[in-house]
Amino acid sequence: MTKKTTTRTRAEAKKLMWEYYSENKASLPTWIEECREEIIADQSAGDKAAEVFQRVIESVDCDINLAA
Repeated sequence: MTKKTTTRTRAEAKKLMWEYYSENKASLPTWIEECREEIIADQSAGDKAAEVFQRVIESVDCDINLAA
């Protein structure tokens, strides 16, 4: 059995991103806005907002720790 891939339009992805960001702004890092295009791309691919934001945060945190 293959997993069905859900894709979204850019407008749908932006809407979902904004909704998640608005609801969770207080707990998100201030720099998350710099990752906007990556978040939209992942949302367009059908990924869930919480997963996308968490993945981006972990990725940047890892990059920061490696650079130190």
